[in-house]
Amino acid sequence: MSVEAFQKHWREVHGPLVVEGLPGVRRYIQCHPLAETYASEEAPAFDGVPEAWFDGMEVYPPTLGGRRQGESRRASSADAINFMAPGPVPFLIGREIVIVC
Repeated sequence: MSVEAFQKHWREVHGPLVVEGLPGVRRYIQCHPLAETYASEEAPAFDGVPEAWFDGMEVYPPTLGGRRQGESRRASSADAINFMAPGPVPFLIGREIVIVC
């Protein structure tokens, strides 16, 4: 799949499905690498990085990560099987600290 096709699918198909499937999501951001970086000697390590923002852990869906013992991590949208590579996907649960406004 071309970079352009991937980014278009992520933006127009997968993104809306993710937002629809994440109750309590406050904000959803897609960070797309610039297409020209794929032609460089060191192509991007990832084809994109999503961010999902929630008001707190009480509304954070357990399907996104932060597994409890014995639970598997599941993707949040019906399109994930077509969209994500098999295997574990790195994730981070953090708190925003604003340094510059």
